[in-house]
Amino acid sequence: MNASLYIKIYNDLKEKITAGVYQIGDMIPPEKELTELYDVSRITIRRAVTMLAEDGIVERKSGVGTFVIKDCQAERPNKFIGLILSGLTDSYGKHLLQSIIATADARGYELILKLTEEDSEKESGLVDEMIALGVSGLLIEPVQRNFYNTTLIKHIYAGFPIVIIDKELQGIDSLFVGSDHYKGAQDSAQMLIDNGHKNPVIIGYSEVRNSTLEKRIDAFTKTYWQSNMPFAAQNIARVATSTYLSTDIDTLQKDVCLIKKTLQKFKPSCVVSLDAHLTGLVQQALWELDLRYPDDISLFGFDSANSSFIRTNYTHLSQDEETIGSKSVEVLDKAIRKVPIKNHRLLIPATLKDFGSISILNYTF
Repeated sequence: MNASLYIKIYNDLKEKITAGVYQIGDMIPPEKELTELYDVSRITIRRAVTMLAEDGIVERKSGVGTFVIKDCQAERPNKFIGLILSGLTDSYGKHLLQSIIATADARGYELILKLTEEDSEKESGLVDEMIALGVSGLLIEPVQRNFYNTTLIKHIYAGFPIVIIDKELQGIDSLFVGSDHYKGAQDSAQMLIDNGHKNPVIIGYSEVRNSTLEKRIDAFTKTYWQSNMPFAAQNIARVATSTYLSTDIDTLQKDVCLIKKTLQKFKPSCVVSLDAHLTGLVQQALWELDLRYPDDISLFGFDSANSSFIRTNYTHLSQDEETIGSKSVEVLDKAIRKVPIKNHRLLIPATLKDFGSISILNYTF
């Protein structure tokens, strides 16, 4: 379902109620009529009407219809929510932000956006700053690190409405909305196995550890083990020292050289990069080694095809940023309104996108 569609329909119905097209006590058109009016599915209409009901604007009466119970001409409540992102890249973040903004607006919230630039101290300060400003709730994508932010944990345990996006806090009972990284990586590994790749090498970071990256590694490792192809130490190369924020050419080139040495030493049939920045480094390494994919070596990556060095399509696992964005605001809205939330972990399926960078090997298992 296209999240922007039901939000647009929600806003349109709300505007009609505000304009008096549908007044208090009036029944809005039934689902069938609305599907024809907006040329969308019943699921989309049902989602838009559910939002109106959750806002207390309409009320469903079983077997009768949906009626307007609130005058929308009243001033929209002045509500603020905070959004703290670790950063924005071409590969991940743009569509997420657009979806969050659209859904927040539809829910009547003003958004305050801050970026941590992967600085844990800055993240702690921004969490406290947002709460001190009086935001009703907080959406946060944690920075990439090996430990949890104690300031953030403190506010979660204190009961402040906080939804974690993308990088789950393992062992912490927090509200989380993000991709199902484990299942996506399992499917990706199985795809490589089915195509005959016995010895892929995973390119990762030497220092950076977070739940997203580790789940991807763990899923690959277990999937290969279950297929009677155990991963050896050489299959996981934690070599890169740079991140997507790195601008120093010498550091980036050093990482490229380390990747080249890894590929020359182990000669994998496929190289797997854990995120789009790493894929950019891998692409540069392959170019310098005069290796072309898929003819000489296969390439698989996580997240979109926009990379640090070269913008070239490759087969990758794509996250549904739009759904993650809209669902995160919906969950936060429930937390703010103290609506019971049964599922604290909302995992959004990722999608394998084939751009022809994986070869099919001749041998079988």
